[in-house]
Amino acid sequence: MRVTSNTFPNTLIYQLQRLTGRINQLQEQTATGQRIVDPSDDPAGAVRVLNGQAEQARIQQFHRNALRANDIINASTGQLRNILQLTERANEIIALSDEVQGKEALQTYGIEVDALLEQMLVNANTRFNDEPLFGGTTGAAQPFEATRDANGKIVSVAYVGTTDTAEIQVAVDGRLSPYPSYETNQDILTTMNNLIAVRDALATGDSATVKAQMDAMNASEDALIGALSAQGALQARIEIEMEQNRARYSDLAEQISRDADVDLSQTIVQLTQNQNAYQAALMSAGKVLDRSLLDYL
Repeated sequence: MRVTSNTFPNTLIYQLQRLTGRINQLQEQTATGQRIVDPSDDPAGAVRVLNGQAEQARIQQFHRNALRANDIINASTGQLRNILQLTERANEIIALSDEVQGKEALQTYGIEVDALLEQMLVNANTRFNDEPLFGGTTGAAQPFEATRDANGKIVSVAYVGTTDTAEIQVAVDGRLSPYPSYETNQDILTTMNNLIAVRDALATGDSATVKAQMDAMNASEDALIGALSAQGALQARIEIEMEQNRARYSDLAEQISRDADVDLSQTIVQLTQNQNAYQAALMSAGKVLDRSLLDYL
């Protein structure tokens, strides 16, 4: 086989270029700590990294959704507690009406119950981020509308919200509504209309009618306690979903790290080996190219 004089220099240039490219790659990996700088470095690994990062982004959005849902639950739970306290006070007044004598005393309690009713209407129409807490998906309208007489007193309350509630996705397979249910909204409506009956009976000194409302008001109190329990269960579910999201995010981070990060000690060893090979190639090339045919004559 005939070997031309250009063969060795061409081979040397190719080897030096290959070593230089590898040294540059290893130096960049050492500096950045990343094994995959370009998708061509490891196509399959790059796909896994990109998929993992995309899933992490989805989990971060689920986490933000869960935080929002948790805020809504906290707000609605606070208002439900306020409504429950007003209901409990109304029940105390009903019980106390047995102990008082005279129409004026009952009318005084009637004034207090009217104040409880007005406050309950405010609580029921509370908004959170410009959305009603107890109106389903009703939007901008107040979910509980009061009809008033010529003196401004509430004579009836109607629910104009929707039967469904907005859902929020807090996990891949987890959608829930942090808003109180339609049934809870109806319980609040019933409580307010019961309060109207109690107030009117107290205003007229009709103690018998006041007593007749006791069972209905006790039922309202029990329903509100049940609604608070339901909101607590929802909050517990959100916390579980958030914990699972955190665990999944951590697992993905480890997986991405395995695919994308370098083993720094191994990379440094490889870098040293390639630098030594580069130096050896230059030294051997210098010795070979330093000779000519005249050296062998």
